[in-house]
Parts: sequence; structure tokens; C-alpha cells
Amino acid sequence: MAIEQFFEIEPGGVIKTKAAGARVFFVSTRGWAVIEKQLTKVFSSGAAVMLNEMGSSYGRGVAKEVMGFAKDPGTVLKVLEELSAAAGWGSIEVKGDIGRGEVLEVVITDCAFCADGELGPQPRCQFVGGVTAGVASEAFAAAFRATETQCLRKGDTHCVFHLERAGPSAE
Repeated sequence: MAIEQFFEIEPGGVIKTKAAGARVFFVSTRGWAVIEKQLTKVFSSGAAVMLNEMGSSYGRGVAKEVMGFAKDPGTVLKVLEELSAAAGWGSIEVKGDIGRGEVLEVVITDCAFCADGELGPQPRCQFVGGVTAGVASEAFAAAFRATETQCLRKGDTHCVFHLERAGPSAE
């Protein structure tokens, strides 16, 4: 997926989305690992909740932007797949009944959020889980919860999230 499909690079280093003209910036995987480590150091177990909420809000915002030109929830999820690759997040594949938003599974190959993080026994992609749940929540107008069942930082081969409806839309 070509970065030029989603982003415009203007003189002076300003990068904007083509869909809405919103300015974007990139964070290195090492920089993300430092942010995540510091949040955990300061907020302990509260960091996971904070990262999930940040991701959910971001995911909702991305979905709203995409829904400006694609109203179908399945199309919104497919754009998430393409956009994630263009943004360097890794390859994301959404499986399940995409048309109805049921039995959804998100598989991430080469997850950027795991690239430089510390290994451990627990899944560690709370931000990405929040993003996927936020996108689904906005696309299907219902609250979704993401449960990470596999994570590269646990030693698994992919990061895998199961998305399930958690009730009516929670805006």
C-alpha cells in the first residue's frame, strides 16, 4: 500500500490526510516503547486502561474521518486494513462477519507497537486494542470491546484481537 494513497506531503515537512486534510505525525517504535514504559512506571496497571482509552478515542476519530466518504461498516474496516499498512503499523486483517460486525477478529502481522517493547507473559497492545474497538464502535454504532488473545510481545507469531459487542454506542 502506497503512503501517497492516504497522505499528502507538503513542503516544509507537513503531512496531512487526503480524506480530511488533518495533519498527522509519525512516532518511531522506540519512541512508542519509551512512552509506554514511562506510562506504566508512573501509572502502574492504570497505564493499560489509559492506553486502551487513548486508542479507542483515536479509532473513533479515524472511523469518523473514513465515514465521511464510506458509510458501509465493512468498507470502513477495509480502509483500516489499508491505512494501517500505509502508516507503518503492520499488516492488519479483519476477519469474520464484517457486514454485520459479528465474530470479528483482527490479526496484526509485524505489529509496530510490539517492535521495541519488552517481552512478558501478558498481551501488551492495549492501544491497538482500543483503536480496533473504537473503529468498530463508530462503524457499527455500538460499543465494542477488544480482547487480545495473542501478542508478539508474549512470543506469539501475531497480535490477535477478538472484537465483541459490549452494548449500545458509548459516546
